[in-house]
Amino acid sequence: MKKITLLNFILLTTCSIFSQEVKQDSVPKTPFNQWTMEFSIGDSKGIQPYSPGYYYSNPNTFFGHININNFSIGARYMIGPKFGFKADLSYSNIENANQGNSLPFKMQILGLSAQGVVNLGQVLDFNKYTKRLGLLAHAGVKLDQMTSKTEAIANDHNYGIKDYSYGIVYGITPQFRIGERTALQLDLSLQNNFRQHLNWDGSTADSSNNLRGRLITTSLGITYSLGKEKLHGDWTVVKEENTSDKEELKRMQKSIEEIQTLMNDTDKDGVPDYLDTENNSIAGAVVDTRGKMLDLNKNGVPDEMEKKPKPFENAADVNSDMIKKMINQDYFVINFETGKIQPNKASTDNLNNIFLLLKNNPDVSVYIIGYADDKNLTAKNEVLSKERAENIKSMLVKAGINNQRLTPTNSTEGLVKQLETDNSSKNLKRVLFRLK
Repeated sequence: MKKITLLNFILLTTCSIFSQEVKQDSVPKTPFNQWTMEFSIGDSKGIQPYSPGYYYSNPNTFFGHININNFSIGARYMIGPKFGFKADLSYSNIENANQGNSLPFKMQILGLSAQGVVNLGQVLDFNKYTKRLGLLAHAGVKLDQMTSKTEAIANDHNYGIKDYSYGIVYGITPQFRIGERTALQLDLSLQNNFRQHLNWDGSTADSSNNLRGRLITTSLGITYSLGKEKLHGDWTVVKEENTSDKEELKRMQKSIEEIQTLMNDTDKDGVPDYLDTENNSIAGAVVDTRGKMLDLNKNGVPDEMEKKPKPFENAADVNSDMIKKMINQDYFVINFETGKIQPNKASTDNLNNIFLLLKNNPDVSVYIIGYADDKNLTAKNEVLSKERAENIKSMLVKAGINNQRLTPTNSTEGLVKQLETDNSSKNLKRVLFRLK
C-alpha cells in the first residue's frame, strides 16, 4: 500500500512540475512601457483650397520651400505591443513663401486629434533584423480651429474670423531609437477635412470647394517612453503564445485535476478512493491494498474490532435492564472530528462493544442518533449528523448485524425528542444509541 501511495505521489508531483514549466514557457507575459510622450516640429502645407493668386509653396522649386510652422505635443498609450491610441495638440501658422509669387496671407490653426496606432515594427517583426529601427502607422479624426490673419482690402479674407473644421488624418512614422527610452521619429501625415468654409488664404471658399480641404504635414520629433521597463515600449520583444502549447496545457491541467480527485482518501485509511473497495473503514483499522479491513479468520468481523478488549463477550448473560441502562446512559458514545463522518480512533472500543452487545443479544434493536457541534443546527449540520448515524449503521451491518435492528436518525427529528433524556448531550459531534 505504501508503494502504491508513493508511486501516485511521485506521479502527481511530476505532473505538477511539468505543468508549471509548460505554463511558464507557453503562456509568457510581455511587460512593456505602455505610455509614450511625443514632441515634434515641422512644416504644414495647405494643399487646397485657395482663391486665385494665393498658394503656399514656390512653384519654381522642385520640393517647394520648407517652413517650420507646426508644433505638436502628444501622448500615446499602447494596449499591447502592436496596437494603441494617441492624442495630440498642435499649432500651425500657414503663410505664403517669402520668395514666392503668391499674394500675402496667413492662417493660424489650433488642432486636436485622436487616433489609433499600429506598431508595424512589431507586426513585421523588425526585431529579427534591427534593434534600432521602428515604424508606426496612425489614423483618426482631427478638429481644427482656423483663424484668418490675412489683411486684405474690404476685409474679403475674414480677418480675425474663426472657423471650425474637422476631418480625418492618417500617416506613417519611421523611427530610430537613440537611447534606451528615447527615439527620433519622422512623420508624414495627410489631413482631409469634410467641413471647411475658408480657403487657406482666409477667403470664403467657392461653392465648388466648400466643406473640403487638404493639409499635409511633415515633422521631426522625439519620443520618450514612460514606465518601469528600461527599454522603449515600441521595441518590446513580443513572446507569442503557442496555441498548441495552450491546448496541451489545458489537457495537462485537466489530467492533474482528475489525478487529484482519484487521490482523495475519504475514510483516511491510506488507500486512494479509486483503489478503495471499502470506502468507510473504521478510523485506525488495518486495511489491505484495496482498502478493505482485514479479517484473517474470515468470520465477518474486522480484525480491528476483534483485537480490542471485549468486556461484553458474555453480553447474553447481562439482563435486559442492565443493557437498557448502559445504552441509554450513553455508555457507548462514538465521537467524531469536526465535519467528519468517520469515527475517531478513540471510539473504536465503544464501536466494538456495541457490536458485541448486539451480536450476542439478537433481540436488542437500537436507534442510532447523530449530532453536530453547532448550538443552532443549520441545514448543513443536520445532514452531517444524519450521515454520521448512517455511517455507523453501515459499519455494524458490514460486521454482521441485521439491518432491521438499526434505525439511523439525527437530533432534530421528532422521534429523538421523545427518546432524549439528557438535553446537555445535544449539539456535540458524536453518535449516541437508544433502545427501540
